[in-house]
Amino acid sequence: MRLRESPDTIRTLIVRAAGIVALVNALSAPSTTCGDDILDGVVPAAPAPDQLKHDIRRRVETDPRDAASWRLLARTCIDDGDWEGAISALERALALDDQSAAIYFDYGCAAEHLGRSEVAAAAFNNAIYLAPDSEYALGAEEHLQQLETADGIQLASYDIRSFDGSDLIPLILPRQRADESEWSDRLNVRLDLSGQYNSNVSLAPSSREINASRKASAQAAASISFAYAAIDVGGLRLGPSFDSDFTLNERNVQQYDLQSYRPGVFADGKWDTGGVTLKPRIAYTFDHDSFDGQTFGNKHSLAMSTGAVWTPRHVTTAYYAFDHNNLVNDGAAPDVSSQDGNSNTIGVVHDIVDRDWMWRSFRIGADFQNVNTRGDNFRYDAVSTYSQAVFALTSTLNLKVRSGYAYRDYMDFQGSPSRNSHIIRTGVELRRLFDHGISVAAFSHYDRFASRNSQYDRTRFLSGVVTTWEY
Repeated sequence: MRLRESPDTIRTLIVRAAGIVALVNALSAPSTTCGDDILDGVVPAAPAPDQLKHDIRRRVETDPRDAASWRLLARTCIDDGDWEGAISALERALALDDQSAAIYFDYGCAAEHLGRSEVAAAAFNNAIYLAPDSEYALGAEEHLQQLETADGIQLASYDIRSFDGSDLIPLILPRQRADESEWSDRLNVRLDLSGQYNSNVSLAPSSREINASRKASAQAAASISFAYAAIDVGGLRLGPSFDSDFTLNERNVQQYDLQSYRPGVFADGKWDTGGVTLKPRIAYTFDHDSFDGQTFGNKHSLAMSTGAVWTPRHVTTAYYAFDHNNLVNDGAAPDVSSQDGNSNTIGVVHDIVDRDWMWRSFRIGADFQNVNTRGDNFRYDAVSTYSQAVFALTSTLNLKVRSGYAYRDYMDFQGSPSRNSHIIRTGVELRRLFDHGISVAAFSHYDRFASRNSQYDRTRFLSGVVTTWEY
């Protein structure tokens, strides 16, 4: 027997279908509204919104591989104030269609509403990259500006390796004491305690580049280092090492309180070839970093180097370093925003040392670095130069001056304008040496990250006093 639908039932079905069609059409047109009124003017007066949302959920269940349906569902979640539900639906939509500027824009809106600034910024940048001339891109740029002027965007990068060779020094060269002499005992320990002013704690420590709105703070800082040559026979030295850094900031920026632990192992030796003495070295470190007690990331580093001692005054060291980086947060779209990956650094540094002159030592180096992250936004090639000079003003007073320059090419950056960067670093330290391995130094450093992209253009001044004890 053939069933016949009543006119009221048919009318209801037509209106419900029209409602869904209207909502789909609205979603296909650019909309840069973020908020509880995101569906205003889209859903018709009838049927009731609850029924329409029920129909959208049934549509998702019927065809779970339709990205547009998941975006529809996310919009209804936003209309209900269910922002977590919207995030989940939009993540399903992105898994099905990662080339939609509209989905990335909605995802950025939801993440921004939930206070996830880093994720929101990455999503808005993706929307700009995918549709640079669309209204989504214009809306995304407005939201990025709002994010940057509010609480800041932690977006730039957690550097796998600093550009100027400074954090390579413990890996490629024998460790040095505060008076610039080499550590030669089997057991060497160093403790630094400092009070300092940091004009941008989000760039902390100096080998990390966590970009955010400029936040200044007084800081208490401490670092502990030791190396033990468990084997020290015939010029061969091998044993464990350990380095750590801690910072304590003012309460309003305590999210940048740092704990960094770097256990490792090293081996170095000496080989006299007749005319030149070679000093090969290999070192491994594991780096674990936390901010405010929360794990930020881990890194494995392996460095190999060979120093050539031409004369007692001149030493040239060639080095290669490999790093593998793994951060906890991979961002909204890991193929764009993940900073996990590997880096390769190759370079050479030359030292001139003369203990009998006021100009005690001079160092100049250059290296090339390739950082291959999973995310396109953080992949770069870099070339850098750096130098350092130490002057003995008196028998117990040393002046150290350093400088460096690097250029980074972020060839796959998905945003506009380019985030390619010119980086300048300078620093000065005046250290007074006392007996029993104690010294006190006043220091001041300046870092400049210059980029056409304002999200990545940053400066930092760091000045203070540090007390050092060495054994």
